[in-house]
This record gives sequence, structure tokens and C-alpha cells, in this order.
Amino acid sequence: MCKSAIEIEFQKIFMEQSSFKQEYVLMLKEKINSNNKQLKRIILSIFMNNISNGKSLALFDEDIFNIYKTIIDNYINFLNRAENIEFKFNNEVLKNLSGITSVLKSQVSFFGEDKDVEINPIYTEKKTIITKYIDNVYKSIDNFNNIDIFNNSIDIKDIKQYFIDEIIKYIMDSYKTNLIDCFNAINDIENRKEIKYFNDVLEEEREILASIIKLQIKALEDLCKDETEKASIESLLNPIIETYQQTGKSFELLNEKIKTINRGIDIDFETDSKEIEQVIYNIYKEVKLPEDEYKQKILEIFEQYLLNLKENIILEQRENIDLAKSHIENSLNLSNNIKNMFNQISQYINDNREYYKNSDLYNIIDGIYESISIKVDNIQEKQDEVFLNKDKIYLDIDNNLNKIKNLNIEYDFNTIYDSLKNDFNLDQIKNHINTKSIVSSLEKLYSPYIKKIDEFIKNTILFEISTFQEIMYYSVVRLRECEDEKIKDFTKYIDNMEYKIENTLIENSILPIKPNPHDMFDPKEHEVLLAEKNEQFLKGQIIKVVNYGYKKKDKGIIKRATIIAAK
Repeated sequence: MCKSAIEIEFQKIFMEQSSFKQEYVLMLKEKINSNNKQLKRIILSIFMNNISNGKSLALFDEDIFNIYKTIIDNYINFLNRAENIEFKFNNEVLKNLSGITSVLKSQVSFFGEDKDVEINPIYTEKKTIITKYIDNVYKSIDNFNNIDIFNNSIDIKDIKQYFIDEIIKYIMDSYKTNLIDCFNAINDIENRKEIKYFNDVLEEEREILASIIKLQIKALEDLCKDETEKASIESLLNPIIETYQQTGKSFELLNEKIKTINRGIDIDFETDSKEIEQVIYNIYKEVKLPEDEYKQKILEIFEQYLLNLKENIILEQRENIDLAKSHIENSLNLSNNIKNMFNQISQYINDNREYYKNSDLYNIIDGIYESISIKVDNIQEKQDEVFLNKDKIYLDIDNNLNKIKNLNIEYDFNTIYDSLKNDFNLDQIKNHINTKSIVSSLEKLYSPYIKKIDEFIKNTILFEISTFQEIMYYSVVRLRECEDEKIKDFTKYIDNMEYKIENTLIENSILPIKPNPHDMFDPKEHEVLLAEKNEQFLKGQIIKVVNYGYKKKDKGIIKRATIIAAK
């Protein structure tokens, strides 16, 4: 890639610098060695952030033990109350109550055998797994200084960057491998002894509780001789009932969350790499080549670069604004076109209403008219609301674009100067230049408005078109067998309008998702309205399309197609 004139000027100046490579490399090695604790801390933080997010079973596994311990604690509370109760129950009640206490004593005894109830074994298991893999990453940091990465062909101005790149690559290779292995180990519930054990035990405990609540407690109440005895039983059994109520929902919610965990590995290693890279850059930011006499010249060249950059930013923002305005106008035109086509259908029915009234199918046609009229009103109402302030927003955007021409770009020249000594690609130093004051005011004006318009297209325009397709599917289809020429003309007319609506969307880069019968169900593009058995179709094949879906060119799915699938 060709360098710009300013880049070439920078390069000429820095090419004149010289130093002793070997000493420089030793200094770079010592710097990372003396700061490895800082590096380990950030790696541990990023590692644990990944492990403790919604993609990992580690976020929920400790709750299994805590729910189980809550049940046991409430058992103990009940048993203590049962032992110290002063009320005298009749023999039948005492006999049944004895059965419940025997079962719960057995469960409490089982829980207490060889277990420290204050220690969560699932947490210990998770910690052991994580420690193993994070230690592997730490070893890669400690071993880095033993590797010879010196490359004599590299110019001194490039050595630090080369050194940093090698560190990042070496660490990230180990980090990726161990994080993936750690994820797999933590999320493998079948091979994790403690979490599987307590999950299975908790399932059994819930069944025991359910049996006591649904069968034995009811039997006890029936055996009570009077209301006083019944009230005492209810008070005594309250910890068991509360335990069932409290833990039941918690356990169900926990299991639902666990089922939603993605067992595949989906980690943003690029973001992790940037965080680690930033720490390494911070470690080395004070490591500089000797200051040279050309620093003032660098400043002069750089200020000229900033002037060019500012002009380019303004030009780029103008292009973005023009694109935003074009998107707004196109969306308004799309809304008007769809609304007008719906209006034309309503007008067509009105023009022929007197004839339709004599038909047995008039109720269907009148129902279509009512539905279409509601669509027109709804689109108009939402359109007025969304596009009401369009011209004012345009004016504010233009005014702000003129204001930013007088704003200054903020920068820290010393930081930029250090970066330039090691990298002549100016795109790499833009992170050190604050251009937010130039563009943020503009983006805040039109970005939320664009989002609002996109929501209008999805939730109003495409929704009304989608329900129009339901009219075609459920109502118009009932007109197709009619031999009346006027009715036939109407079905042809509304079919043609459906075709025009679809073409209008395509012209606006909104592509319909129209699966064919016998296509396989794809959850990304299809939504099942109904599953039914059909010998002519394989399981998972599409039988019929109820509503088309839609997707934006190069921007993914807007709305999934509604289908009937074979089961």
C-alpha cells in the first residue's frame, strides 16, 4: 500500500535515528518481566469475565447447592419444631407425622454425611477447574523471556512493535486454548462430578417434597379431629410448605437458564486480545528511543496532517448525513406507496360494493375492506408521528455541520510522537486523537431518528403487510372458487396488488423470505405457526407458508416467515 506524502516525511526523519538493538531488546524483555504481575491480573480479570457470563454454566452452578442447602436447612427447622411441639395430637395424626419426620431425618442425615455444610463443593470444583487453566496461561507469561525473539533484520524503530506483537501472539495462543478448554470443562455437566451429583439429588428432593405436600400433608389435615388440631398441624408444617414454594420456582428458573446455555464456544477473542494488548502497550509506553532533534519538525508535519484529517471528517460526515436523509426520504416514500396501494384496494371494493352486496360472499369482502381500512389509518397515524419533526431535524443537522468547522481536534502530541516513532501508518494513531467533539453532535441528532424509522418500517409497515398476507391466506382464498366474474376480477386485482407491494419492498432493498413447500425448516428465517402430520412431507419440511418473512440486503433478518411444518 502506498504511503501518503506526510507519512513519507515522518519516515525520513525517524530513519535517521540509531541505537544499539541488543541493549534495546534486553530492556524490552526486562520491562515485561518486571510487570508480569500486572499482566497476569488483567488476564485473570478477562478470563473470569468470560467464565462468569451468560454463555457459561459457571454463572448458575453454585445456585444448585444453595437451593439444596435451603431445603435441608428448612428440614432441620421443621424437625426442631416437631421435637419441641407442646400440642398433643391424636394417635392417627402422630403416626402419619412420624412418617414424615422419619423421611426428613433420613434426608438431613444423608446430607450431613462426610460433608462440610459450610463449604459449597460445586464452587470448589469450579475453582479447581479454573485454577488449572489460568495457571497454564500464567506459565506462558513466565516462559516468554526464555524464548529468543530477536530478529536482527528489523529496523530499530520497529523493534518495540515487533516485540509487543510477539508477546501478544504468544500469550493469546495460550489464552485461547486454555479458555476454550476451561469452557468445555465447566459446561460439561455430565463429567462434572459435584454439579451433576447435586443436580440429580435436588431433582429427587423435589419429588420427595412434592409427595409430602400433595399426599401426606393433605392426609394429616383429614385426620385432625377439630379445627384447633388442624391449625396446629398447619403451623407445624409451614416450613415444609414454604420450602416447596420458595425452592420450586427457583429450581425451575435455574433449569430454564441452564438449558439456554450455548454449549458451543462463542468468545470474542478479538476484544480480549485488545484489552491484553492495551495493558502491554501501557507497560511499554514509557520505553522510548532517545529523543531526537527533529521533534519540532514532527509537530509541524502533524499539525498539517490534522488539518487534512478535519477536512476529511467533515466530508465524511456530509456523506453520512446525505445517506441518512436519503434513508429517511426513501422510508417515507415506501410508507406512502404501501398506504396508497392499500387505499386502492379499499377504493376498488367501494366502487363495486353495490354489486357485492347481492353475493353470498359479501361478508368476506366487507371484512377485507374493514381490515384494509384499519391498515391505512394505522400507517397514516404512525407515519405522522414518526416523520412529524423531519424538517426540523434536517435543519439542526445542517446547522451543526457548519458549527464543527470551527472546532479543534484534541490530541496529546507526546503520545502521538511516541507512536509515530514505531509506526508510520497514520491510521494506527487515530486512537490518540479525540475527534468526538466534531462528530458526536451530528450523530446524536440523526442516529436515534434513523433507528426510530427502522422500527416504524418493521413494526408498522412490515407488520401491516404481514397481516395483509393473512387476509390473502384466510379470506381471499375463500373467494377463489366463486364463478362470479366480478368476484374473479376482485381476486385478480388483489393478487396484482400483492405482487406490486412485494416489488415495492424489493425496490427498497427489503427482500421477502418465501420458502417453498418441502424446503427444510430454518429457525433463522422461519417461525413455526403450526406443526402437523402429513405423509407427503418429511419431518421438518415446510408444508405451507402463512406469512412471508423479510430481510434487508447485507443487514440480516428483519422478520421471520411464518410457516406450517411437518412433524
